[in-house]
Amino acid sequence: MKDRNPGDCEVCGEDPDIIVLLPEARGNKAIFGCITCAVRLGLYCEKHNSPHTGFEDGLSACLKCIEELTAKDEEVCEELLQRLKFQIPEDEREELNDWLKIVTEITGDSEARCLMRALAGKALRLGLPVEAIEERVTRDCSIQFIW
Repeated sequence: MKDRNPGDCEVCGEDPDIIVLLPEARGNKAIFGCITCAVRLGLYCEKHNSPHTGFEDGLSACLKCIEELTAKDEEVCEELLQRLKFQIPEDEREELNDWLKIVTEITGDSEARCLMRALAGKALRLGLPVEAIEERVTRDCSIQFIW
């Protein structure tokens, strides 16, 4: 058996010019991989030439793509946030408020922008438009689908 070169792709075994750090997502267990394998596994954004970031739900998305989708009009984001806070049960409202307190302190962004980022991230991880995530959360009167 051939010894593995530290620069080899852990997916295909080739020795590429460039290797990237792969997230543990979408069933992937490899740590480093070539861009070809990363793209094939759905773990690399060709638009931004960047590997995805893994999330707790076992899926992944490109952070730059999330930021692009998050760039909606602040007023639209605020309307959605207020609508959700009105619709969801009290225990979920408390959970949402606690989460928003933390992420606004970390990011310096508004609550509405942070919520939109969460919706955009979920949409990209599932391969759906953000509007589909908004509709699901609004229809279910629950934020649990976002997490």
